[in-house]
Amino acid sequence: MDRYHPIYPLSYYPMNSNRLEAEEKAKKLFISLLTPEQKKELEQERRVTVKGGTTNTLYQIGIGVAGNIRQKHGNKLYCCHMNLSCHVPTWDHMAAQLLHLKYNEKDFLNRAYSSIWRY
Repeated sequence: MDRYHPIYPLSYYPMNSNRLEAEEKAKKLFISLLTPEQKKELEQERRVTVKGGTTNTLYQIGIGVAGNIRQKHGNKLYCCHMNLSCHVPTWDHMAAQLLHLKYNEKDFLNRAYSSIWRY
């Protein structure tokens, strides 16, 4: 029986046992890329903070694939994401986002979908 995405409850992409296994493997890979501080932050806050490789800007990557990267500037909250494919596990998306920000921040920002929220 297919189930829906355990992290993204509104996802339209059904989860079968192969997809669930892929998600678990992707999660292990993502966690292996994190520092001990980031692992603790993920566990407590369901996000990780990563420093941009070019500007040293701090970004927060939340669990998900769309609009899951946030950055504050004064009274504005910048929200962005870069999707790979709906068939790629969520944790692989997040690993790609983390590595892209860390090692090729400028390219990531040029390609990312973004929006600005005022608060």
